[in-house]
Amino acid sequence: MKTKINNYTVYLVLFLLLVSAFGYLIAPEKMLSVVGIAGTKENNFLVKTLAAALLSFIPAAFAITRNSEKVNLKQQIIFGLALYMFLSSAVDLYGYLTDVVNLSSVPSIGFRVLLGIILIATNEKK
Repeated sequence: MKTKINNYTVYLVLFLLLVSAFGYLIAPEKMLSVVGIAGTKENNFLVKTLAAALLSFIPAAFAITRNSEKVNLKQQIIFGLALYMFLSSAVDLYGYLTDVVNLSSVPSIGFRVLLGIILIATNEKK
């Protein structure tokens, strides 16, 4: 019984994280306005970077609710890391295109995309 309650609680928390992370990624100014913070270009950018981190946590957190014999936790963690590399690069590219960050962010964007590709390509499946 405790295990079921724990799993349902984890599902609820993951759902709330997923909804809030997508909200922060897609409409940061609206999400910030709920708590009375103005959605400036800089605030929106910073919130989007946090949303990318939250979303990258979801695969591993969801994997802990599954039967450990069927799910490779290491594989899910690596997938989450790759997801973060891609999402954070997309957020930085958006920041560059909207003049929030400068040209010095571009090499980092490319490097993280490369790291994400390497993580996905070398992730062993069981």
